[in-house]
Amino acid sequence: MLMARLQVNRDSAEEWDSVICPRIMETLKKNMKQVTECIHMKSDDWHFQIMGPYDQHTVDISQKSCSCRRWDLTGIPYRHAISAIWCRNEDPESYVHHHYNVKAYKRAYAHPIFGIMGLEF
Repeated sequence: MLMARLQVNRDSAEEWDSVICPRIMETLKKNMKQVTECIHMKSDDWHFQIMGPYDQHTVDISQKSCSCRRWDLTGIPYRHAISAIWCRNEDPESYVHHHYNVKAYKRAYAHPIFGIMGLEF
């Protein structure tokens, strides 16, 4: 079962033509849609205060950190961070943690699991 699952994952990853894994890209796009609720205030090139409809947070682009902690915990920029990244005229995809890259995914599934002999051998 595990051997088959790993092979299915390897085969599906070969079809991906993006830099970031598809599920992570879906999450990032969903977060991008929520940016319209945010107003950014720039402190310097790396530090921002982001005000939302019910809260406000600080974002440190250089540390890839936001006071809401979602970016810190998941490695995927949340709406506050995306607002700050867009203020810098940069692409949020470049701020997604490198473990979510397709290359990293392929490396994780590159090694096969070999079959074992049955009990009678």
